[in-house]
Amino acid sequence: RKKYGIPVIIDDTNELWDEVANRDLPEGFLNNLPPAGLRLEVSLQQNEMFILGMPDEEYQRAIEEKDYKVLNKFLYRVQKLSAGVYYFRYHQETVLDESIEALSAHKFYRVKSFGAYQKLNPHKVRINVLGEISVP
Repeated sequence: RKKYGIPVIIDDTNELWDEVANRDLPEGFLNNLPPAGLRLEVSLQQNEMFILGMPDEEYQRAIEEKDYKVLNKFLYRVQKLSAGVYYFRYHQETVLDESIEALSAHKFYRVKSFGAYQKLNPHKVRINVLGEISVP
């Protein structure tokens, strides 16, 4: 992709195919591109921050009112990613405790499927240098 000036992360495949339609690119390269009609919903990278387990209405209110005290209770960091398993650790946890007690106390979440991820009602957020939470 770099050789042909195409981004590594593709947000909208319709835009990609509109762009490459007018270019003379090798057939083998075009066959390896994702099909049209796909949109990137969310990306997960280590150390990104998410609000997990918070109802949508409460989340919207807390973001609008900048109620960091409420958001703090649901703020998790992407700890690690592996094939099909995602670990989210509570943002104030410093000890890597993966015991059953820590799991039941929601000190971390071990997510083993995309369905389980969706059940957590995730909202990706950013934290600036002043500690203010915002939506990317």
